[in-house]
Amino acid sequence: MAVLLAATAAAPAAAKGTITTFEAPNRNRTYAYAINGAGAIAGFASQRRKSTVGFVRAPDAKITEFSVEGASDTSAYAINRHGAVAGSCYISGWHGFVRTSDGTITTFDPPGATWTTATGINEGGGISGEFEDGTSPIHGFFRAADGTITTFDPPGSTETSVTSINATGAIAGDYQDASGVTHGFVRTPDGTITTFDPSGATATLVAAINSPGAIAGYFVDSSNVVHGFVRAPDGTFTTFDPKGSLRTMSTAINDKGAITGFFSGYKAWHGFVRSAGGRITTFDVPNERYTQAMGIDDKGAITGTTAGHPVQGFVRTP
Repeated sequence: MAVLLAATAAAPAAAKGTITTFEAPNRNRTYAYAINGAGAIAGFASQRRKSTVGFVRAPDAKITEFSVEGASDTSAYAINRHGAVAGSCYISGWHGFVRTSDGTITTFDPPGATWTTATGINEGGGISGEFEDGTSPIHGFFRAADGTITTFDPPGSTETSVTSINATGAIAGDYQDASGVTHGFVRTPDGTITTFDPSGATATLVAAINSPGAIAGYFVDSSNVVHGFVRAPDGTFTTFDPKGSLRTMSTAINDKGAITGFFSGYKAWHGFVRSAGGRITTFDVPNERYTQAMGIDDKGAITGTTAGHPVQGFVRTP
């Protein structure tokens, strides 16, 4: 695979957009993870260190909490445009679940799984995730809308981390090899797995894949500095960092190619959004030192979490 590595020259723009914070009812820890095209947000919340509940925040700001029956913890990590949510729940062990927009919840596990986490859901109801089966490695899985589960690992993997699935069913993530080095991978719907690393990477972490097949993530270089990257569908890499970043963490990419995430500055974490053209805009939740952007929709709305007291979710509209 031919790889071109280039750093963006775009300077960060001044912060724009409107930021609204929110909290799940009677909770002091609200973690927002994903946002769909309609502006609905999924995540989970808790009161101090007690059990977690999943939630969906509708575009009109109404928050609906939910728990898997019999579960002490319910955590939502992904939401599709139809409002279906995927995540994990704890019932004498961790299991995957999917919750449809009408509130129906189905739990599932790959065969032999001792714990299961669902990390992504696409428009057709396909779910990506990872599981352990009692052996040392962690494996990836794809659950089709009809409930059929296919498991997989990149060649040479000793631990597979699955982070995202796109509308076509392509799955992205990263894995560790026998020497403990982490690499990125993408798995096409026919099961073909391609592994990759940006030039100069000593570890590659993958955050998300969009419908055209562009992948966002971050990597560690030989100086132990962390940079953001985007891998185009043709395999070309572009690396980037917001101005002043000491550590850049990409977390999501939308179908237009805009990437969001957060980066460390001096004693603080800041949010950023990078346009498909490379222009980087940084932002902060007002009066917060820690802004962690986690998801972005195709309109450019961003959701994430603060790390203050209380921990709050936020949504930033362009």
